[in-house]
Amino acid sequence: MNTAYNSEPTTGSLAAKVFGMTFFAAILCFFLNMSVLLLFQYAFTTRIGTCWEGEDKEGRTIRIEHLDQFDAQGEYIGIKADVYDISGKEKVWLYGAEFTADELEEMKQAAGTTTVATGGTTAAAGETTDAPDRAEGPAAAEDPAVTEAPASAATKVQDRLPAIELRNEIRMGINSEMSAGRKLASGLIAQTGMLILFVAFPYNIVWDAGNRDQNQVHFKRKKADPRRGVVIGLLASIPAGLMFGVMVFAKISGSPENFVDFWRTFNVCFFPYFNEVIPGDIPSAQIPWSGIAAMLPVLLSLPVITHLGYTLGFKDFSIIEKVVYKTTGKKLKRKKKN
Repeated sequence: MNTAYNSEPTTGSLAAKVFGMTFFAAILCFFLNMSVLLLFQYAFTTRIGTCWEGEDKEGRTIRIEHLDQFDAQGEYIGIKADVYDISGKEKVWLYGAEFTADELEEMKQAAGTTTVATGGTTAAAGETTDAPDRAEGPAAAEDPAVTEAPASAATKVQDRLPAIELRNEIRMGINSEMSAGRKLASGLIAQTGMLILFVAFPYNIVWDAGNRDQNQVHFKRKKADPRRGVVIGLLASIPAGLMFGVMVFAKISGSPENFVDFWRTFNVCFFPYFNEVIPGDIPSAQIPWSGIAAMLPVLLSLPVITHLGYTLGFKDFSIIEKVVYKTTGKKLKRKKKN
């Protein structure tokens, strides 16, 4: 009997297991959040342009945007091309130009494809082909991937939008903005699913622990400890508590300046909620105290979950049986077997 008792998991090992399960839940929450966001974007937004991001010769991170332009009747009239420096926290506009549909068509016919400041990628009215970085000067004539446009077409581009060479270029689509109501619905759906994942994994561990302890107490192998579930949750929350403390320190001292981004990632299971209470892309010193206070329930949620799970397990009360087997009769048969 003593051997069986000693083989029972300790409170510390259960806390470590609970923390590991929250980490696993965080990975699933990340993919769930992305899936819901992409689904809403596909259903409720439209493609309005294309952008490219990469590094220029000066080491800056450059973003080039081509936005489709339409008139009041919804007819396509051309594109608006803008170049931004996004190396820092601020998105800095460098220069831009507008090209009408007629000009784009002229350049397309003249060159086969229209080169409009895409950093080495050729684009025709917002479309691109995968080509190497475009060279300038004499080397351009030797590059078979570059189609040199006649002077009239090339001048229109080069006069209004200088060519840019980008390394490690990434191409992405630009979609229209979702309405505030749909953004809220997306966040609520994602957060509900993520909360279920965050609760389910630790809950099962502590429920089993409480149920085992109930058996041990019944046979007088150990004393009942109604606080064990809370202790497990508190120990598993130590990393979250440390992060919360660092965030408060960063708020007061202003250093580390961008700690809020790391804190946001650490709380990925509450990502939609986090974004509602704490604005994005702000220095640590500018985080409102109200936002930090709003994250306290998140910090305390794990001890509440583990206490509830352990207590219900100790009382041999299964929520799954109550919900799933309520009208099937399986619950009654399972009780008879015991």
